[in-house]
Order: sequence, then structure tokens, then C-alpha cells
Amino acid sequence: MNDIVLTGLDSADGYYSSAEPSFITLLVKLVIIMVALVVVVDGALPQLEMAITGGSLFLTLKPHIWLIIGLVFMLLLKGRFQASALLPLVLTLLSYAIIEVCFLHFFRDLDFSTIRRSLEYFVLILIVGAASVVPLKIKGGQILGALVVITFACLTLSAAQFLTNLPVVATQSSDRTFEVEAYQFFGRTRAFSLFGSALQAGIFYSLMGGIATSFCLRRGRRNFGLFLLPLCAFGCYATYTRLVMFGFLLTAIAVFMMSRKKLARFSLFLPIFSLGCAMLLIGQGVRTAGGAGRNDLANSASLDQRVLNWGVYAKKLMAESPIDLLFGTGLGPYAPYTMADRPDNAAPVPVDNAYLLILLSTGVCGLVLLSVAYWRFWTFLHNRATASPGHLFNGITAMFATVPLFCAISDPPTQIISMLLFAVAVDPDDDVTLPSRHSIMADHQPELA
Repeated sequence: MNDIVLTGLDSADGYYSSAEPSFITLLVKLVIIMVALVVVVDGALPQLEMAITGGSLFLTLKPHIWLIIGLVFMLLLKGRFQASALLPLVLTLLSYAIIEVCFLHFFRDLDFSTIRRSLEYFVLILIVGAASVVPLKIKGGQILGALVVITFACLTLSAAQFLTNLPVVATQSSDRTFEVEAYQFFGRTRAFSLFGSALQAGIFYSLMGGIATSFCLRRGRRNFGLFLLPLCAFGCYATYTRLVMFGFLLTAIAVFMMSRKKLARFSLFLPIFSLGCAMLLIGQGVRTAGGAGRNDLANSASLDQRVLNWGVYAKKLMAESPIDLLFGTGLGPYAPYTMADRPDNAAPVPVDNAYLLILLSTGVCGLVLLSVAYWRFWTFLHNRATASPGHLFNGITAMFATVPLFCAISDPPTQIISMLLFAVAVDPDDDVTLPSRHSIMADHQPELA
């Protein structure tokens, strides 16, 4: 509430500012939060529009542009940068992005619209990094409260879809600019809720499952955590998506390890553990005899198809020139590249592997740089999460630890990257006390260590 009458810069100087700048600051923060929520819960706005118009979309929201505008406005209002350990990484990523865009435009003859679509994950990482140097200092309790409300709304719709075995809401707009992906699973409806796919719904429930686990481990919100955790587990199961079920378990394990002093030092290697789980999952699916013929969660047909697709794109990658191997070809997740025995008008073969997709779009240089960027983001989040009892921050950090898992069997998880906006935007001092009624010392008593 102080932000209404006193900005962060003014409080440090010890005087009050006028009401007008404070209102504008609050408004810009609200826009940034709302746009970030729209990116995370990507189907909510289209569903609202279709419910109003009967199927068509009347808003064309470009979240990346709005986020950039919001950050620039906030920087102008505050009049200063914020010290951030991520600044050197941001400058490095920005320099490489300029080089990559120039290469793809002038040497690969790709237009800027195509480049933007194929490098969407790269743009989001840059926005998150830039947000870390802007003094947003948003109250963590406000974001957490909004996420909890959204969770219950999404769970209600997921339960309706699960129990009725019907989509309940629209699955595509009249012009097909919005379309829910793969919401059927052997005659069952995947509970995609207010998202563009069941996978994205499961990722969101995994995040909230991590936050619920954090609640369970500390006094003051334990009962609410015990209530919320099984609901989020149900939300993941209702998607009939095995990847998010594993992600849910890994997120809960990550929060548990980071919350225990004896395990915190091992939690730094959670991304490696996540990658190992992905390899085991792929290996087990490939080796399972008769898995493709099953009609339950043990069905491996989709994984078998993915392995074939990876072979197609691996061959394409190895056939590229050395310069293309270094800087990529700007290939997107659904590129017009089909197998030799498929007709020309057949649907493109999806990549469904972030590592391979990054190699194809930005080359070896991009993969190496993004791997370094991921580890730097991870250590930044991990160091703060293990030193702070903030539920929101710990949940996002735990979710970020599962990125290697999702990248192995899916496209770059832009939804998880978008969640990082909340992590870098939260006021560190506010996040320390959010939202327990007990002191920090009480949260670190020996029985909870």
C-alpha cells in the first residue's frame, strides 16, 4: 500500500511524492502483472473473448511488446536501474541475439516476423533478464493471491472436463487463431482448463503444487497447503499427460530439498537430476514391448513417433553447412519440413525436443549460450530460494529445475520462462515474510530444518 503514496526511490530518500506518479507506477505494475498472467494462463483471454462474441476474437494482444513497453515505462518512472547479478548475462544474450537476427535475415533470407516466431523463447529470456534490472518491487503477496484465485478457477473447469468427459469450453476460435492442442486421449478429454493445451495446464498445476508443498513445510499455511496440494495433483492427473505428472513430482521434491538445510547443498544439482529422469523416461518408453498398442497412460505411441521425428531432424541438422551448424537456420517448432514418404500438403513434423530445436534455430552457439544462461538463471534463483522462505519464489525456482525434463520431450517451455517474470519482479524484502504469520526464526526451527 505504500506504493500508492510513496515510490521505492522516494522512500529511500525519505520524502513523499505526489499522488500522480505513484498512481501511474501502480498502473504500470498492474499492466506488467496482468500481461505476465495472460502469458502463463494463455487460454484465459481467448476463452473470455469467445464467450462474449460467440466464437471470434476481437483482441490481438502481443504480450512481448506490452511487457517491453511496461518495463520501459517503469524504468522512466523510477529514473534508475536496479543492481542485478544477471546484467552481464543479459548483455551477452542481447549481443548474440543481434548477431543471430542479422545472420538469419541477411544470410538465410528470413523475414523478421518468421525470426520472431522461431526465437520466441529467446525473446522471453531477454525480457526476463531485462526485468531483473528494472526496480519493479512488486508485492509477492499480490501475485500469489492472484495465482491462488486462478488456480481454483482452473481446477473447477478441469474437474468439469474430467467428470463430463467434454471440453466444456470452446476448443478453437472461428478464425482458428486460437486452438487447443491435442485435447483428446483415447476417447478421454484432457482437462486443458483455461490453457492452450493440457501440457500447459499441467505445468501451471505443477507450479502451484510446488507452492503448496512450500506451504506444507512451514507453519501458518500448512493446513491450506495440505488442502491445495492434492487438488493440484488431481489437476495434473486430469490432463492425462505423463510429462507433467513427472514434473509435478520433481517440483515437489525440489521444494522439499531446498527447504531442508541438510539437503539444500544437493539441491543445486536438481536440473541434472531432472535431465536424468528425462533420459530414463525416454529409454523406458522405447524399450517397453507392446507399449504402442495400449490405450492408457502406459501407451508409448507418441514417444515412438517423437523418436522417429528426432531422427528426421537430426539428419536435416547434419546435412547443413558448417556456418548453419554454428548459427542455425531459424527453424521453428512446426516447420514446413516433412519426411520423404509424406505428401507435400501433409502437416509438418513437430520437433518436440527443445535441445534439437535450439540447434536447428540458433545452432551450436545458441545451444551453448542458452545452456550457460539456464545455469546462471538457476544458480541465481537457487541461491535466493535457499536463503529465503518465500513460497512464491521457492515454487518458481522448483519449477525452473524441471526445465531439462520438459525440454527433452517438448518445445522450449516458454510458459516456465514467463513465470520467471514473477520471480525477478517480486520485492526481495517482501518475499521473505510472505505470507506466513510466524517469524523467519520460527520457520527455521530444527524440526523444519
